[in-house]
Amino acid sequence: MIRCERVVFVDSEFNARKGRGEIPGFPVVICAVEVFSDGRVIEHRLSAPYPDCPPWDRGDPFLTVGFALGAEVGSYMHVGWAQPKPAIDLYVEFLVIHNTEMVRIGSRSGDSKPPGPRLIDACRRYRIVGMDKAHKEDMRHLAYSKENHTSEEIAQLKEYCLEDGYMTKRLYCDLLRAPLRAAFMMEIERIRWAGIPIDMPTYRRFKQHAPAIGSKLALSSIVNSGSKSITATFSKSRPCFA
Repeated sequence: MIRCERVVFVDSEFNARKGRGEIPGFPVVICAVEVFSDGRVIEHRLSAPYPDCPPWDRGDPFLTVGFALGAEVGSYMHVGWAQPKPAIDLYVEFLVIHNTEMVRIGSRSGDSKPPGPRLIDACRRYRIVGMDKAHKEDMRHLAYSKENHTSEEIAQLKEYCLEDGYMTKRLYCDLLRAPLRAAFMMEIERIRWAGIPIDMPTYRRFKQHAPAIGSKLALSSIVNSGSKSITATFSKSRPCFA
């Protein structure tokens, strides 16, 4: 058993490069709320150039907590920091409890982000007061829309990032679960970084022409496999074999 006297709630802001088939951009800011067992709190606001290791890593065990920790691990890898252990990812823990419910919420929201739990949704589910949704969207857009931020913009993103850390802290108090799934999610991010980038133009062409291709294949076709005949019935979404 690892005994931790500190919990660090970490968050980072970066250009996610959504829809470009690339790894996320270099972190603009990395912030953390460090909470000690005696109740003391230290706020960390970091931007480039980053130190060789997190300032909250002092050699003794501590627990790292985040929401969708894969994003933070990407930031850690960019700046050369080790993957935090042990860790709890509240995104995964929330999915375990509220998966179906949150997918419905995401599909109704009309946001550009795919259906699924977001920190602001999770906090609302537990009646945790957080930042205004419009302000959050403005800050996300600021982080995503450019690479070279001014000192004033970096200061704004640090405060926003730190508030995300406090929201994660409040959610953690209501949602204590096991750290094993967090380790899995962070390893998934490593796999994503090592993968071959997606050819996004070809992928978009495939999505565009997929219905036409399916209709040309007709309602059914016979696929000969050895001595067997397999009937393949196609819908607009995917083939179903019988």
